[in-house]
Amino acid sequence: MATAVLLATGAACFRNGDRVAAQEGRDNAGNYLAQIDAYKKQGRYDEAVQAGLKAVRNTAHDAVVYEQIAMVYLVRAGKDSDKERWTEEAAKYINKAVSAESDNPVNVLDAARSFEMAGDLSIARRCAYYVRAIELSRTVVHVLESEHVSIGGERYSIDPVRKDLVAYGHTFHVQPLKDENDKMAVRLQTKSADARCKKE
Repeated sequence: MATAVLLATGAACFRNGDRVAAQEGRDNAGNYLAQIDAYKKQGRYDEAVQAGLKAVRNTAHDAVVYEQIAMVYLVRAGKDSDKERWTEEAAKYINKAVSAESDNPVNVLDAARSFEMAGDLSIARRCAYYVRAIELSRTVVHVLESEHVSIGGERYSIDPVRKDLVAYGHTFHVQPLKDENDKMAVRLQTKSADARCKKE
């Protein structure tokens, strides 16, 4: 994984700030994430997963690692004929990522996107993955409307007037994340309807 650089948009800044903090907050986590990415690009999926599992330390920072392991499985599902097997593996790690840091809006938004991708790849569990993505999208709304969020295991207050927060020396605006989440929610509703998924 390349070194994260803060980007121009608020959502990208927020996401990169979270990734940078997560990487900096762990011993050698950046090395593990780089290994995962390198193995994934080479199609060495089992080695990528093992590199990720070596980085897990039972902290909030594990969310980034679990999400990267899930992405390995999703990439594998996209290239392998046994899509169902690999999307199921991805789903396990996406849920672990959410459990590791459930009040980090970036983490939850990434998880929702990953479930959307799993739904796009799967046939047998397409609707279940879309439903889970929709649930997580709703969680993002709830988290962003709260007074505090977590990033890398640290709690930060959201300014109720400016709707932003300061973490790791950077100001992150909530609105771009809300906008991104809203677009995804609309997309998921369309995909669910197109797949003829039962309404909740």
